[in-house]
Amino acid sequence: MVLVWVLLVGLSGIALLRIGNRLRSSNPNLRAFQWKYQSVTLVLGLTLFGLSGIAQGWISFLGDLSAPVRDLDYLGVTSSDTWMSMGLTFAGVMSIVTLVVVWLQSGRSNKVSFRLVSSNLPIVVLFSLTNSLTEELIFRVTLVQGIGTSIPSWAIALLSAVLFGGLHYFGQPGRVPGVLMAGFMAWLFTFAIIQTGGIVLAWLIHFIQDVIILSIVFAASQQTRGKTKAS
Repeated sequence: MVLVWVLLVGLSGIALLRIGNRLRSSNPNLRAFQWKYQSVTLVLGLTLFGLSGIAQGWISFLGDLSAPVRDLDYLGVTSSDTWMSMGLTFAGVMSIVTLVVVWLQSGRSNKVSFRLVSSNLPIVVLFSLTNSLTEELIFRVTLVQGIGTSIPSWAIALLSAVLFGGLHYFGQPGRVPGVLMAGFMAWLFTFAIIQTGGIVLAWLIHFIQDVIILSIVFAASQQTRGKTKAS
């Protein structure tokens, strides 16, 4: 049963790449691409969420954010720390790292301005909500619901990290930094979902990262289109 859910998530990840590449080639405009990509992949995420929930049982939305953090002492976290307090701390740290890496990979070379970032903010927020939800449903919730207690929590977290991190080699942020960042996020978010019994904390932190990423990506795309038209 564990292998079945791992294969489903792995194949879904490959499907995300193929869908993204195909839609991107037929929709060079980033906004048009995102509308179609987010719609299709959200359906995929909800389908896997439904299948794993029906098969093995459901996790809640909110969960218990006051639940103590367990088994993460090597991060300097103790059992007196709650997921709410640790989540806020890591959200801040991750956001800074994400901003620096994505800026170096996309923002700096395209000379992205604050004006371009702010002009795209409403659509960025919408796409960040759907993208973060889709990826949490596929790469975390499906594994947690589908596998349940069949294997230890650390093993489920490792599977999520390998699947999600590996696919981010081709994503944004990409290459080795993207793999390491996405892998760590997947690993930590899996523990958050298991120990709180809910998705909201992982979704919220993931959403913040996507807002940062898509803000720079949209602005960089707009800046590139402007240069192309000018030439």
